[in-house]
Amino acid sequence: MKDFVEDIAALDHGHARFMDMLTDQYTMVAVHTLQAWEGKTLADINSNLDATKVLLQQIASTAGAQGFADLRASAHSCAADVIAHLEGPDADLAICLANIVHQMDGFVGECRHLLDTQG
Repeated sequence: MKDFVEDIAALDHGHARFMDMLTDQYTMVAVHTLQAWEGKTLADINSNLDATKVLLQQIASTAGAQGFADLRASAHSCAADVIAHLEGPDADLAICLANIVHQMDGFVGECRHLLDTQG
């Protein structure tokens, strides 16, 4: 029974750490997306999109490990769209596509909703 109680405590701690991390990470997703949208140079735009991609991949990984399959799928989908842009025909143009910004806005909203309901 003692091991079971310790396992539950560890899960609760992991859940709380994930929620704290998610707050920081979704905020940075929003910041980097906005900086990409407002960027003037190819380097500014693509480096911010790359940072967004890395954060989304981290969120997808940890969300899956914490049992948040929907958030994992959403983060993975967003990251895939950023990768497609960075590796696609517009990768050498100094643009950030509006659909990426719109998708990130929806993702940030999903994170906020999860935190409001689970936090």
